[in-house]
Amino acid sequence: MIIIAGSFSLRFNNFASSLLNLIAVKYLSAKPKDNFKSSFKYLKIDPSAKLVLVGDGDLKKSIKKKIDDLNISDSVVFTGIVPNVNEIAQCFDVFCFPSLFEGLSVAMVEIQATGVKSVISDTISKECIITDNVEMLPIDANPKIWADKLITFKGTYIKKNMLDSVEKANFDIKKNAMWLQEFYLNEYNNKH
Repeated sequence: MIIIAGSFSLRFNNFASSLLNLIAVKYLSAKPKDNFKSSFKYLKIDPSAKLVLVGDGDLKKSIKKKIDDLNISDSVVFTGIVPNVNEIAQCFDVFCFPSLFEGLSVAMVEIQATGVKSVISDTISKECIITDNVEMLPIDANPKIWADKLITFKGTYIKKNMLDSVEKANFDIKKNAMWLQEFYLNEYNNKH
């Protein structure tokens, strides 16, 4: 099962139990549609794959048109905006994140906690790489290179819960929330 970025809902349980490869890609309005070329290329190489597009944005209409033009609509699932990214990520084999503009990606931290392998663009902040499950590729690399990299992960590893690695890298939301609360309370108390 190959999946690239994002989340899904209970309606994907039938995919999780099948022999299909799943690919999920997060798409936002700020990202040009060209960064999906690697996913489209992968679908052409592995016709059993599914591309799962998670989220919503201004590009949805143009992406749907591109998918129709390439005659791959049967291989693509649009989830829309969903609240259960962590559950969806459990079904992913690969998280592909060909982003042109990204700061410290929370999505990358979340996906690494699941133990899912990730292929990300070299434009994404290296600070978000906290496990050995992440490989970077040049954003301008040929889409076939991206697709070939995704294929290398198909059935080649066993996912392990990496939550400990995420916590050791200080990405624990509860600890950070407590620290932030203490910080502001101290600042307030020092001024009053």
